[in-house]
Amino acid sequence: MTIPARLRLVLILILLFIASGWVAKQLAIPPANVTMLWLPSGVAVGAVLLYGRWLLPAVFLASLMLNTILGMSMGSGMLRAGSLAIWTATGAMLQALIADILLRRRFGDH
Repeated sequence: MTIPARLRLVLILILLFIASGWVAKQLAIPPANVTMLWLPSGVAVGAVLLYGRWLLPAVFLASLMLNTILGMSMGSGMLRAGSLAIWTATGAMLQALIADILLRRRFGDH
């Protein structure tokens, strides 16, 4: 895969991650803003399974962007939103990595 193709794939992943996060946020139940379905997780796991682990940094970046935007929109300050976003982005990246490892171990690398 060429560099422009990889860059295009990273941009598509980021856009899908943020768009699906916005949709999932609309499904959240106030006042705690809890959602039963977090669509960006599926986007991240699917992208890593389809295209490989080289997309993990893009998952981190997409989650960081989404959660910073969501944190700031909920009235958190920049510092608080940013620090929570870093931890959440780390979790999103680890979730995609662990899902990739477990699914490939169980079903093989087809």
